[in-house]
Amino acid sequence: MLAGSPAAFLASADSDRGTDAPYMRERLEAGEAWHAMFGAFAGDQLVGAAGVVRPGNHAKGAHKAHLWGMWVSPSHRGRGLGRRLVDAAIAHAATIEGVRFLALGVTDAAPGARRLYERAGFVAWGKEPAALHLDGVDYDEVHMQRVVS
Repeated sequence: MLAGSPAAFLASADSDRGTDAPYMRERLEAGEAWHAMFGAFAGDQLVGAAGVVRPGNHAKGAHKAHLWGMWVSPSHRGRGLGRRLVDAAIAHAATIEGVRFLALGVTDAAPGARRLYERAGFVAWGKEPAALHLDGVDYDEVHMQRVVS
């Protein structure tokens, strides 16, 4: 997903620890409620993913979790997989003790994703100009949030 849609993510395939299978296995096997990944599969092929994380141990921010890594393969878009992944992320965030909000960022390079988030109840609260700079092009990022509990 990072290689196929580079303007949709701040992370890059070259630098993101989440692309390292042993690291992700370790995180997922730890069974920590504050970090979860959801996948959509066609047979044994991963065709969609979404993650939820409540970053850090800061008591003042413990009421928020973040949706990250949301992606559906272009060949599987338009089938409702994205909505099911977002719904799973929202439902999971609601189970994390103290979490009341789920936040995310979406770039201008992903207008379909933004529409999906809006249909799922996310509301834009701000825009960061030039949040991503890739191959000489700046992309703004819209910050969104919704209540989960």
